[in-house]
Amino acid sequence: MADGRPPIWLTGPDRNDGRPAPDAHSRHISSLIVDSQSRAERVEIVDVPAAERARSFIASTSFDRETVYIQNHRVRECFRLDLCHVSWHSTTVETDYARILLPYDERCAADTWAAESWLVRIPAALSEDEVSGYSTSVGSAACDRTAGPGGATGERGSADTADGVAPPSRVPLSENADPDGER
Repeated sequence: MADGRPPIWLTGPDRNDGRPAPDAHSRHISSLIVDSQSRAERVEIVDVPAAERARSFIASTSFDRETVYIQNHRVRECFRLDLCHVSWHSTTVETDYARILLPYDERCAADTWAAESWLVRIPAALSEDEVSGYSTSVGSAACDRTAGPGGATGERGSADTADGVAPPSRVPLSENADPDGER
């Protein structure tokens, strides 16, 4: 999203029901654990062409054995993020991204911020009440795809998440998204 505001947010009694403003002091906006159908119904998605795919992704999750992890990031407009790795335990979720420069022929402003949302289906039933730690790193080199099978690990070993954390594990929410779903 070119306005820098998160494209996905959670509504409800403990949350603001409007679309949140960006945090001017942080690239990382928010992390959300969607661990139940009732919580999934509180997820709001900005109205863009890919929003229906994101809703479908969340709706097709079996919450008795899977969890949807949503991360919103602010990123300079001339870059995109590539999810390299995700790992989880009963109380933590860790992600690793590569910051990739957009192609030279794609218009952007170097001093402008955009927002990206990442939806990852974790093949484990995590509890939003128990997950208290989030760790995210963003590197400037491409992802090391030899790190492990699928780039995803859990507390019981490795797991493959939809072709190495590629679509359909991530859904682009921008009208200008490329076919691989990075933006």
